[in-house]
Amino acid sequence: MRLRKRKKSDDDDDFFSNLDGDKFNLKLPAAVDEYYDVKAKCESNGWEPGQPSEGSDPSPHHKALAQALMKRCIADIPIVSHIQRESAGMNKLYSQSMCSVKQWKSYQAAEAMVSAEVEEVRAEADEIEPGWSQVSLLFIYNLLMDKHMMCTKN
Repeated sequence: MRLRKRKKSDDDDDFFSNLDGDKFNLKLPAAVDEYYDVKAKCESNGWEPGQPSEGSDPSPHHKALAQALMKRCIADIPIVSHIQRESAGMNKLYSQSMCSVKQWKSYQAAEAMVSAEVEEVRAEADEIEPGWSQVSLLFIYNLLMDKHMMCTKN
């Protein structure tokens, strides 16, 4: 009887320790690597980071990088919105000691990865066109986030 009770207790402990362990096991989208491939190709063809577009007609490298970065922004939206949705709940659960250390650490790692990705996108935007991270790209990124949030509500 004791062995059976101990085995049941061990099974319950395994269940709770593994609960939601992979909920925050996020990976960056493939568009991130694709962006860096486009950037490397542009750099090998003579494009230099941080140079503003010349005149009213941007170079093909400038256009290709801007398109690749926008694709990256769009691909980031699901992971950014996932972290945003879970943030308040996870902080409340943790503050009330209602989640495991494994869950909390997994959430923190995912949150740090997503924050680093957003900062990296901003830095890349400024390399393509100085000032973009402050104006146009962030406007478009926020617009896409708002549109995505509206679509997920319906």
